[in-house]
Amino acid sequence: MKVQVCSLRSRLSSQAYDNLQQLVFIPTITKLDSFLAAAKHKKAILSGVESLHIILEQSGVPLTKLRQCLARSKRLTDLELGQHDGIVPLVDFLAALSTTSAAITVLHLPFDPTHHDLLRRVVSATPALVALVLKETPLQNMPRRVSNRRAWNDVIQWARDLRRLPCLNSLALQTSASLVPVPGNVNDERQLVQGWTSSMNIHHPSLRHLTIWYNFGTAHSVLSYWDWEDRVWGRTGSYDNPNFDFFGL
Repeated sequence: MKVQVCSLRSRLSSQAYDNLQQLVFIPTITKLDSFLAAAKHKKAILSGVESLHIILEQSGVPLTKLRQCLARSKRLTDLELGQHDGIVPLVDFLAALSTTSAAITVLHLPFDPTHHDLLRRVVSATPALVALVLKETPLQNMPRRVSNRRAWNDVIQWARDLRRLPCLNSLALQTSASLVPVPGNVNDERQLVQGWTSSMNIHHPSLRHLTIWYNFGTAHSVLSYWDWEDRVWGRTGSYDNPNFDFFGL
């Protein structure tokens, strides 16, 4: 199926959506307002969107506008939310997400370090996920010194929550936390990966690809890729202090 891209860089009008757009990127609040205004006059616009990326350059995503997008996006399967200045509180966002009848299979989600029940809330809102990207983004009013406590510190619970996403094939996590004792050490990383995916000798039924970018924003940042092949986890790539703008699957 040919994917049509809606740039939203030019002026938006209902005429701009005569053909249903499957892939939509929204970079500013003005473009979001224009998109919703166009969708109000042509309801099929939102119902035809399958991949929606709202990444605002200068402001947070208003929850009411997000709900409007989700409520009528019945074919939506791929959702990315993010912005440079603060994020929609996770609880509110996932509550809004649970109102849609769309079956989300790919989710790109910013979260802050205080979300200690992160996966449990994701499971409740999007149980059919195939791919999940988690990017740690501290809130604006958060103190500079952030506790080392994270949702995955309870390894058994984290692994159990991952198994509650039985279709999950790929997981990507970016965090400022140090996930292993020695950054970049392959054995330390393997122990981490095995703990997340094979806790209590119960292996995740479908998880086959892990991307972990830890110590993000520090001088000891490490980005590693892990794949499950022949019933063994193996590291397929690792970079010290990577200079990448893109993080995802």
